[in-house]
Amino acid sequence: MGADYSKALWVACKNFWPGNKGMDYVVIHATASGGVQTAMQLATGSEFNDGQTASVHYINNRDTSQVIQVVSEANSAWGNCCATGNSPFDHNVNWNWKSISIENVKYSNDNSEPLTTWQYQNLLDLVRDICHRHTIPLVHGSPTQRGILFHHDLDPVNRARCPGTFPYTTFFQDLQGGTTTPILTPTHEVAVYPQSYQYEPNETGDACGFYANALAKAMGNPSGTQPALTTEQVDVLADQYYVQYNGQNASWNTKGMAEPTQQEAMLNSLGIPFTHIAIDSNSDHNQDIALITAWLKLGYPVIVLIPTASVYDMDVGAFIYGGSGNHFITASGIDVRPGFAGHLMYRDTANNGPSPRTYSNDHIVIYHAIAINPPWLPQRPDSFDPLQGGDQVEIPAGWKDDGTILTAPNGHKVVRGFRNYILTHPWDPGDVPQEEEHGQNPLEAYYNQPNNTGTQQIFLYTTLNWNTTRNVYKMGVGNEFLHTRNDLIACRAGAKP
Repeated sequence: MGADYSKALWVACKNFWPGNKGMDYVVIHATASGGVQTAMQLATGSEFNDGQTASVHYINNRDTSQVIQVVSEANSAWGNCCATGNSPFDHNVNWNWKSISIENVKYSNDNSEPLTTWQYQNLLDLVRDICHRHTIPLVHGSPTQRGILFHHDLDPVNRARCPGTFPYTTFFQDLQGGTTTPILTPTHEVAVYPQSYQYEPNETGDACGFYANALAKAMGNPSGTQPALTTEQVDVLADQYYVQYNGQNASWNTKGMAEPTQQEAMLNSLGIPFTHIAIDSNSDHNQDIALITAWLKLGYPVIVLIPTASVYDMDVGAFIYGGSGNHFITASGIDVRPGFAGHLMYRDTANNGPSPRTYSNDHIVIYHAIAINPPWLPQRPDSFDPLQGGDQVEIPAGWKDDGTILTAPNGHKVVRGFRNYILTHPWDPGDVPQEEEHGQNPLEAYYNQPNNTGTQQIFLYTTLNWNTTRNVYKMGVGNEFLHTRNDLIACRAGAKP
């Protein structure tokens, strides 16, 4: 048996259980050795080989030596055990069965010294590699989110100082700024898709946007072989939303998808996070292609709106559509064939040929684009620049962000769209949340908007709302406050004898 991580030295230890119950987390530890102890000494010592004490999968030394792997990732090491105290994780689960553990060598008895520069870089490379192979998101994990944990997340009672001094505020940004190549399907796509064709007898021929969104729901993890939805389920889903937004699904109905209103409303309704890309009909063509290529290289498919006349199918060797209409398709990969290399591949539900199709970068014109955020990858805010490899965000002073959760100084958390809004808009650091995000119906008691149900989070000076029609928006609190005050005055007046 050899190491799972190509850069690791394999030194087997005796303390482990055969098998696992699904590796959902990477758990980071530190040794608190209380003296000089090398990774090799720990790997070969009694603690990891006595059949009863402890073990981890990997040991990361302080010097320039190799990372050592002592337990196969197929098996369960003895580093984590059970949740304690106020840990939100299930206290009745032995988390060794569901995690891969990494021990970082530290000589102090309280883990007070920082990781060395070499050690930290080794840790980043190792975690990226493990998460890449097990499709674990590079985010801080939770009971409902696969990801990366620190030992104190599970055991705040007995392991409050594990891993101790650590770059918690920058770790997840450093991880996500790496250059790990995404997993691709055998067709060199970033996700597994079902074959899908939008034209059916007596139905509209203008549902391409609804099919593109349905395919976003259908995409399967590229490390597997199955999409999340079947061809028929995609068809049913697209038809359902077409009727909801545009009326009867009939051949005489030529209404298409209204971009961006209907497109974003449908994606929000399906629970699919997305990122706006700075592309429009006036942007530079070469830059547009470079942006979409960069997103694909990170593993994110991109739904694009194009003029049909710009589609040149390289396998056919011709422009395949005429007319002056527009069309939604999904950029899903980058062709690698000689003569085709570098040109983008698309899932195009109006093309009845085998997908994906390779359309010439030289001819296609992009009017609009959004990157779909797969559930196995980190969610990216609108400010993310894939060409730079990092989020160009502004975290309010005194707040902390781990790539998924934005935490205010008062401990309240901001997630998903509300987090993205704060990171991409000027925000007063003192405008802290007064509560967690929650479902609200009605969103606005004194403004009768067509869709008045969604989620809400109240801050000290601001209220953020979300619904499927408007996405995230700042509520008009003045209108709500004025009417509420008038109602309160009237109520008090009516209560007097």
